[in-house]
Amino acid sequence: MKVVVAVDSFKGSLTSSEAGLAIKKGLLQVNPNLLVSVHEVADGGEGSLQVIKKRMTHLEEIKLCVFNTLHEKITTSYLITNWEGKKTAIIESAMVVGIEAINPSEHSTKLGSSYGLGEMILDAKNRGCQRVIVFLGGTATSDGGLGMLGAWSANASDYEAGNLLYENQLHFDLTKMQEEFSEIEILIGSDVTNPFSGMKGFAQVFAPQKGATPEQVQFLDKQAEKFMKQVQDKVKINLNAFEGSGAAGGIAGSLLILGGRIQSGFDMIAKMIDLEHEIQDADLIYTGEGRLDAQSVQGKLPMKICQLAGKYDVPVIALTGSRDQQLGALDDNLLGAFSIQQGPTPIEKALEKEVAEDNLEITARETFKLFQYNS
Repeated sequence: MKVVVAVDSFKGSLTSSEAGLAIKKGLLQVNPNLLVSVHEVADGGEGSLQVIKKRMTHLEEIKLCVFNTLHEKITTSYLITNWEGKKTAIIESAMVVGIEAINPSEHSTKLGSSYGLGEMILDAKNRGCQRVIVFLGGTATSDGGLGMLGAWSANASDYEAGNLLYENQLHFDLTKMQEEFSEIEILIGSDVTNPFSGMKGFAQVFAPQKGATPEQVQFLDKQAEKFMKQVQDKVKINLNAFEGSGAAGGIAGSLLILGGRIQSGFDMIAKMIDLEHEIQDADLIYTGEGRLDAQSVQGKLPMKICQLAGKYDVPVIALTGSRDQQLGALDDNLLGAFSIQQGPTPIEKALEKEVAEDNLEITARETFKLFQYNS
């Protein structure tokens, strides 16, 4: 029997690999002869580059010094490879403007900039990359991607710091930027479907999670509307017409101005690491992430795994740190979804690495006993 384990990271607790190995340990306690194949997976958020590095070959890692969210110089990296016939840069936005590197607050909302991501993309362009893949997820910024655009402007040094949505007027030459990037294919890896502005836009939905006050949320959404109007006037693009333009604090929207195309981050990574090949002959799949709820059906990794498994009628069990009573359509695609907590546990304790690993091991062991019994 072959069991594939493909779980997302448990944020603040376990990486995808650590969670997967804990599950494997539990499964082998039931049947030491099982073929258990553990695969690190990601959907474009934190850890995406690490997953790709472990599974793809012929990669060149480019290290460079850029500004992070709060205008501090950091050394980070991206990958270059030949993918599908083009010299391709693979960039993980969380490695330069990631939320894990800061303490989200009113202060970080006002200062947070995507300028450093623009520096990385420009470096890839200058190295002759014909395609740039930008994985969005786990970002700290709510600047609509304006900092990134600032890094490509003629007077770039004027836009290094701060959330440029706080500026009353921007003087970017968007037409010139479009011309300069016209020969480069830009793929935006994201599974978010939110528009650029409005009730479901990046300010209203995501900025509060990044430390914004209610007053900042309303201000940022108003400024996002103002920027959208400028884009419409200058290059005749309606950002809200694109599903997902609000991903990563609006960075997706600014990449769309340059002709970028949004694709599922999970789908791209799954293709790069050939995950479907591993799944198609499996007898059972274990997936999961830190929390499952009704929103998990909207592009989250467990749902993506279910869709891939469904092509080959492979049953899927999900393990999670916590779950809602109702999981919506996700429930229809799972054999079962199980919380790993062994009893009432303070969140700080549940997030401890050893506790989380033990809980995953126990729950994997017990759920697999049931699966074996009913097979």
